[in-house]
Amino acid sequence: MKYFDEAKELWLNYVPRNGQSDIVEGEVIRAIEKLRCEAQGNGNANWDGGFEMLVLYILDVLNDPDVFSTAMLAEIKADVHTLLTSAEDPYLEDDVYDRLTDRVIEWHIAKGGPIKREKILNCIDKREKEAVLNKLFFFEFLKLYLTNGYLIASCAK
Repeated sequence: MKYFDEAKELWLNYVPRNGQSDIVEGEVIRAIEKLRCEAQGNGNANWDGGFEMLVLYILDVLNDPDVFSTAMLAEIKADVHTLLTSAEDPYLEDDVYDRLTDRVIEWHIAKGGPIKREKILNCIDKREKEAVLNKLFFFEFLKLYLTNGYLIASCAK
């Protein structure tokens, strides 16, 4: 991992002991480490839709053409594809998790973070809930393409 110290600092400052982070970078690092722990520690025995949502959240944040080159975006999508399709065959090596963590740090630097985030579970009004459901539908659509071996060159946000 290229940015171990920076990732550790984000973890210590922005990842709570329990629950989601209020900071985008903290939440993405929390998601990456939760996926790593589930794969390496449990063999993905507890894998469910919640883990898929974590993988897709990582893609949602890091799929940023304002920060990453086309080649880097392709690598991010390939790494996400690896994790998204690993429910039955857990990905145990550190390289994908470390590479995605490095991308979080690069995103953080490019965006001048930390960036505040709203927690999905705090959606109260009907329009916000519909927006979340539309985004989840998009993620399911994206998952279908990724799991069928297609890599989308760019994704609408």
